[in-house]
Amino acid sequence: MRKKVSFLLALLVAIAFSLTFKCAVLLDRDVGRLNQIIALEIMRRLENITFEFVNLESEFSIVSHLKAGDIDLYVGLPRLNKMTLRYSNYPVYAVNHVIYRRKSFEGIVGVLKGTEEERLAVLLRNTQGIRIYESVKDLVKAFKKGEVDSIFLDSIRGEHVHEELMDYYSEYVFGKSYRFVAFSRAIPLELIRRIDRVLKSMYRDRSFEEILEYSGFESSVIPPNVLLFVNSEWPPYEFIENGKWMGIDVEILREVLQQLGYEVRIKKCPWLRCLGMIKSRNADGTFSVERTAEREKFMFYTKEPTGVGKDVFFYLKNHR
Repeated sequence: MRKKVSFLLALLVAIAFSLTFKCAVLLDRDVGRLNQIIALEIMRRLENITFEFVNLESEFSIVSHLKAGDIDLYVGLPRLNKMTLRYSNYPVYAVNHVIYRRKSFEGIVGVLKGTEEERLAVLLRNTQGIRIYESVKDLVKAFKKGEVDSIFLDSIRGEHVHEELMDYYSEYVFGKSYRFVAFSRAIPLELIRRIDRVLKSMYRDRSFEEILEYSGFESSVIPPNVLLFVNSEWPPYEFIENGKWMGIDVEILREVLQQLGYEVRIKKCPWLRCLGMIKSRNADGTFSVERTAEREKFMFYTKEPTGVGKDVFFYLKNHR
């Protein structure tokens, strides 16, 4: 009898907490398709939760519906509207920003409405104006007709139009930008915590790499758990031996981040170049670095140091 009651209680709890949330789908064959694939995998791993998918035309429309509470979540937004939306703590992937131009300067820049590139376009050098378009098709058409001198896109859409625009200049700017699961502020915090746990498990079993390879986005999208660190050699803390990074701090960095499900990649650069890459978001971080007030303006630090040392002065006997 006791077992039967326990079973019925468990069943009632499962039914009570079986919920459906509205998840937006961007009507875009590249970005929208990738985001929906990730959303389906998240839903598959959530117990007693399903997503009802709602088609929307643009990221601008998605943000508006999230703010109004008409939809509950969307997979694949940059973390820009922190005051009006909630976000997952873990990103789902990262993109670069790419610019195509017909001259050696940006001139009048074309961007997509509601994208991160629309916000960043004002930071481009030699910008003489910004024009906003509703679709990639309209954006490329305007570029070819000479209405704009350059177009500014994320690397997913940039790869889609690359063959069509390969006769023009192109370059990556502003480094990489992460995409997150975005939520309406009316959403229960427990759902966000559960999705964070799912994302963390997807880091550990390397699901994102499999999704990107399966969907054909591995060349234009960066897995969220791949981190690029930059540093110069400083034995015994970090140095290159037989083409591989070695050293005390390298081992600590790798061990800690691998425990969290991250893959570490390290690039050798002159020290000032390292700082420049972090400022421009072309690298995720560095290590074995002294904490200063100036660097705290553009870098976060771990609470605990990787090591503590003392400065030592060596001199010859009988010499001052």
